[in-house]
Formats: sequence, structure tokens, C-alpha cells
Amino acid sequence: MQFAEKIKNIILRPKEVWPKLRDEQTSMGSLYMYAIILAAVSAAAKLIGINLIGSPMMEVSFGKFTVSYFWSVVFSYLFSLVGVKIISIIVDALAPRFGSERNMLNATRAVIYSWVPYWIAGILFLIPYLSIIVLAASFYSIYVFSIGLPVMMGTPEEKSFGYVLAVIVLSTLVFFLMGGAAGLILGVSPQ
Repeated sequence: MQFAEKIKNIILRPKEVWPKLRDEQTSMGSLYMYAIILAAVSAAAKLIGINLIGSPMMEVSFGKFTVSYFWSVVFSYLFSLVGVKIISIIVDALAPRFGSERNMLNATRAVIYSWVPYWIAGILFLIPYLSIIVLAASFYSIYVFSIGLPVMMGTPEEKSFGYVLAVIVLSTLVFFLMGGAAGLILGVSPQ
């Protein structure tokens, strides 16, 4: 499946595409290339949008470039890629507890392909006022993940919900901790 067709199918027909994605020949490197490209597009859109238009949620207006915001976007991008790896490890490690097959390649597929709707919607960061749609896409990505995880990992139907829920809870914790680490690195303190 070609790159653009795969993205379209993941977003529009996730139930149909997951079995095809499970059976396709791919490498860990090509999976991470998807993540690197798609996460970069989203990050670049965020950086450009804030600097050209400003943000309704921040006191940033047109043309007001800040170095701290640049580094915030860079860390967000890097942490999203690190997050893919950590969550893939979590998916693979939890597999036996939910009657699933351990398979790091399929765990990584489940994570990366399920993030596609969020990363594609990230293009809307070009217009920061539309960022609420990106939030909606993140919830859609969770839905796509909930369909794909059992397919990728061979999870019995009766254990699928628990598996998906466990991964979502642990993923939330991972991103909370990474956000705290980014705040420490960037010198941002909660108010």
C-alpha cells in the first residue's frame, strides 16, 4: 500500500485496513520513517501557525517568534517519537497478560498507525484557532488504536477492552511524565 493510500485508509476505513496492515511486509525502520515524517509535519505546522497567526490560548500574536516556543515544539516532536517507542514496548510487554502474541513489530505498527489521524490533523496547527479539531483527532486516534490493537496483537475479543484500557492508562502516565521532564528541561513551571 502506498503512503498516501495507507494514511487515507487508516483514517477513513480503520476496521478494513488493520488486517491488511498486519499482513504487509514492513520493517521497523520504515515504520519509524512514517512517524518521523508525520510528526514533523505536525510540529512544523504548530511552529509556523503560532509564529504567523498567534494563538488564542497563549499571549502570542502575529510575528512574535520566541526561542522558548521553538524549543517547546522541538521537545514535543522528539518526545512524541520517544513516546512511540515506549508505548510500543508497553504494548508488547502487556501482550501475554491479555492472551495476546508478543510481537514488537506489530506493537509498533499498532502505535504508529493509530497516531496517524492525530498527526494528519496536526496540519491544522497552521491555523491555531482550529487546534480543537486536533484534540478531536487525538480521541479518534484512540478509537483507531482500540480497533487495531487486538488485530495486530492477536488479542481474544473478551480481553481486548482491558488490553486497550491498560495501554491507554499507561500511555497517559508516560506522556504526563515526559511533559514534566520537558518542563524541567525548558524551565517551565506549573502555575
